[in-house]
Amino acid sequence: MNLGFLFLEELLSKKNTKTEELAEKLKVTVQAISQWKTGNQIPFKRVGQIAKLFDLDSSEIDRLLGNEPLKISFRTKTAKEFSREKASEQISMRSEVLYERFFSERSLTSQIDFNQLRKKISKLGDDFLLIAKTIREEFIIPDYAPLTSGDLQKIQERIGVNIFYMPFNQLRLKGEGEAEQTAMLYNKSNSYSILIDSDRTIDEAYFDSIHEILHLFFPEVFSTETEALIDKIAGELIYPKRYIVEKYFDGDETSRPITNKKGLSKKFYDETSAWNLILSPRGLARSMRDTGLTSANSELFSFLHSDLNDEFRKKTITYSQYGDMNVDFSSRDALFNFYEKHVGIIGNQRRYPLFERLKEDLLTEKISPSDFADTFNLKLADALVIKAMWS
Repeated sequence: MNLGFLFLEELLSKKNTKTEELAEKLKVTVQAISQWKTGNQIPFKRVGQIAKLFDLDSSEIDRLLGNEPLKISFRTKTAKEFSREKASEQISMRSEVLYERFFSERSLTSQIDFNQLRKKISKLGDDFLLIAKTIREEFIIPDYAPLTSGDLQKIQERIGVNIFYMPFNQLRLKGEGEAEQTAMLYNKSNSYSILIDSDRTIDEAYFDSIHEILHLFFPEVFSTETEALIDKIAGELIYPKRYIVEKYFDGDETSRPITNKKGLSKKFYDETSAWNLILSPRGLARSMRDTGLTSANSELFSFLHSDLNDEFRKKTITYSQYGDMNVDFSSRDALFNFYEKHVGIIGNQRRYPLFERLKEDLLTEKISPSDFADTFNLKLADALVIKAMWS
């Protein structure tokens, strides 16, 4: 049975419409509709008629055509992951709208056999050290240093996934309380895009990026156990046990670690500076705990996880601040200035490529001024003025 017909049955049930009624409205026989069940897809002409009949949106038409539905998962500040179905209606709809405007035509091709890699990982159970080792071997990444941004880029390219950093609050993507999103994973017919909140600190955004990529190696089951396992794997990739032993245990895990707080602080700050601020005291503490190098009750863990982390947080900056990309498009003038200063190629770096594409789509009329205005929460008149200034 094709996916389009399955959705048609779901649609008829939802609309409380019988097949006979549909056949009458389409001026076809019930037998003709039954034949769609075994065909490759519902005839395109009939899809258009059904879409008009039931006032279907673009995603529903996509499903009627037999394409897999868009799947969205969210990561929150409480380190929980949940599907679009469990998100608030507002966030769910907003996420889908932004997918159509930003991501729908930006798919990459995977260079690896996902199923084979997933099977290999599934056989390792919850041995996060071995899973991390397997991932490093798969992507030819050494285990003696933290996963670099270059390593992350290598993984992205091979598995065919885009990662973009954008301000969730400005785009009206943030939930509240436990549902405050920090990252999103889009999956359309096994074509993936990841969206990270650029208002997160550098280390937080980096960890979220790796966490979301790791979800691609596991079944789409959002359980507490799966989340905990993925967090441990991400921790081992960013803070390899071998690296921790070399830097904090003088190369011998059976020896005493650096416990002098002043010396430990200096060592940490020297390391995080060398690794472009992707490390954090709390992340280091948890990796030490997870790998058995220290316990959660130790003085070392307490100092890293609490005291040094609190001090570190006062000094940290967001991903946007690090790239001089503080985002403000709360008004027409602010949005215009944001584009002038931050969008496009700045120096040798391309910044906010999705916003660059949105500008191109507006000028080439791929999207309407009203859609552009909605994206930035502007008045239509403001969007029209901006389009005129860019033209």
